[in-house]
Parts: sequence; C-alpha cells; structure tokens
Amino acid sequence: HWEIPFVIANSAENSDYDSIMCDDENGAAQAIKFLLELGHKRIAHISYESIHKSVVIRRNIYKKYMTKNALKPKIILKRRDKALEADFIKLIKDYRPTAIFAYHDNIAWELYFICASLGIRIPDDLSIIGINDCENDLEVIPALSTVRIPFKKIGEKAVEMLDKKIKTKQRVKTVSFAEELIIRKSCAAPSPQN
Repeated sequence: HWEIPFVIANSAENSDYDSIMCDDENGAAQAIKFLLELGHKRIAHISYESIHKSVVIRRNIYKKYMTKNALKPKIILKRRDKALEADFIKLIKDYRPTAIFAYHDNIAWELYFICASLGIRIPDDLSIIGINDCENDLEVIPALSTVRIPFKKIGEKAVEMLDKKIKTKQRVKTVSFAEELIIRKSCAAPSPQN
C-alpha cells in the first residue's frame, strides 16, 4: 500500500487534507468596498454558473455589501460555453451599471472587448475590477484593477509544506493567505450623468 504525500494548493475551502487557501471573503470585500468608496451605487457582479466555493463566496460577499448599503444587487451568471455579450447588453440596458465586479480577471478581459465594440469607455463610462492579477492585466488598456491572489507565495508554501510532510510523515495544517487590492486604471468615480 503506497501513500503519496500531497498538499492542495489554492484550495477553495478548509478540508481534512493539508491545504493552502486564500481569504476570498476579504478579497471580494476589498473590491466591493473600493467601488463603493469611489461612489458607485449600481454595481453589477458577473460570475460563472458554478457551485465552486470561491464563486459562492465572492457572490455572497457582493450581495452582503450591496444589501448593507441599501443597493440593489444585479448578478449575471455566465456559462463557460456561452459568450457574454448578449447578457451584458441586456444588463447595460436594464440596470445601467456604473461598475462591474468580475469574479475573475478572465471575465473582465471579455468585458473589455465587448465594451470596445459597443463604444463604452473604461473607466469613463464603466469601472471594472476583477480578481486574480494575471500578467495580462497590465496589457489591456486601461490596466485592470484587481485583487491579487499570491500564487508565488502559495507555490513556495506548498513546496515547504510538502517537504515537511515527507520528512515527518505527519499532517501539516491548513494555511490561508491574504489577497491584496491592486488599484490600476480601470476604475474611477462614476460620471455625474450616470
């Protein structure tokens, strides 16, 4: 009987296994609070159709802060196999958001292309913030504001935990890392006509 030691890196939830997770609640809260502090009142959340723990956490934090500030939450759940454009056009027409909190930077990048095709200027007409902090965030114009997941630290800690586990043959523990708000150029105060 072989037992292969392992550590789960970037785990979405605390489990019985040795794992490393991120504080998604705090990361999502930082993004929403930042948009609220800029003065946004019509903030939409675009996420995936999924029951993955991080999707649920970010969605619930969004709803919590919108409700806490007596604001109407508006959520679009994107299917991974379906383009976002039709749902986004309906959102713009019906809700007229001044800001979007995207579940992941990939969704934010898709919004950049859609906004460009519709003549919507970021951040003049619409502020966008995501979560992840991918390298491409600096390549889009304007650079995407995001919440950084510390992947390098997660990787380093996973190696350290795995090494300790191999040497001691004992369970290590679950470790959590903070996420960090990275303010770039994709968010601004809503324009007075909005």
